[in-house]
Amino acid sequence: MKQRNKFRLSFALIIISVVITLFSIRDNKKFDKTYLELSSENSALTKKLEDEKSSEKSLKEEISLKKSKIEGIDSEITKFGVMTDKRNKISNMKEELLNTHIKLQENNFDFSYSNFNDTNNIKPLDSYFFDDNMTEEDDKDNIIFLPIALNSYINEDLNYEISRNNFRVVQNLGILDYIENGDNYLVKSILLNDSSNSEVLKKRNNYLLELNKFYLSAYENIFFEKEMTSSYIDNRMKILNSPDYDEAIELETKDMNRINALDAFCIDLLNSSSNHLSDFSISENDGIRQLKRKDFVLMSEKINDKEINLTFFNKNNGKIFEINDKID
Repeated sequence: MKQRNKFRLSFALIIISVVITLFSIRDNKKFDKTYLELSSENSALTKKLEDEKSSEKSLKEEISLKKSKIEGIDSEITKFGVMTDKRNKISNMKEELLNTHIKLQENNFDFSYSNFNDTNNIKPLDSYFFDDNMTEEDDKDNIIFLPIALNSYINEDLNYEISRNNFRVVQNLGILDYIENGDNYLVKSILLNDSSNSEVLKKRNNYLLELNKFYLSAYENIFFEKEMTSSYIDNRMKILNSPDYDEAIELETKDMNRINALDAFCIDLLNSSSNHLSDFSISENDGIRQLKRKDFVLMSEKINDKEINLTFFNKNNGKIFEINDKID
């Protein structure tokens, strides 16, 4: 009996152990599943947090960049916050630019020398630009060519420079017009900062006025005051009465030389034809021969050994051109 009870007790314990083991295995599986789920969720949350931190950093950088742009735009807008105050200044600048616009110079053709006289029985000075043995017909042709040669400077040099000046004036007027009426404030700012060319143009305008005056002195030297055309007189008076004219401006040597050489060429042309022109005479004193028109010396000739010196004069500017040439 006792033996049977022990067997029953052992069997019951075995059954209980099996049940407990089964429950333990089930609970362990349930625990493993919960752990994996929690670990996966934790990884997902960690990645999401990292992504959000990266996104936050990008947003901060973008905000900083936009703030910088806004500050730049605000700075530019501030410059034009006073556009109303600058309108008077722009209007004055436009007026100044318009004053630097120069009218193209007219040709001053004067054919007063074309009326040839009979031979004056004078021997012209040695010519540098022309042959010594010229016929009367050659002299007539040269005299007709004289005003064309003298006006060549207007057409080839002076009006070319005036056209360049006027082109710059129109360009700058366009810039000022955009500053005043344009809608791109960044462009307007750049243009406003670069719109100081009016002073440069005013200086160039003054220079061209003085250059024109210097040229007209050569014209006057050839044709003399009493024979000045109305066009010449008008041009000279416009220069002297211009509000921008400044006598203190110094011309560049190359520009003065160009005009002086033209003046000397025309004097030599008159010299070569002087035997047929009234009011011209040749005088000689101490070995120096002089070409005169009335009492003014236009040209002189001096021979030393095997060298000849030719000097040309302008009655307003004195000696303008000198040539030393060897005698064959």
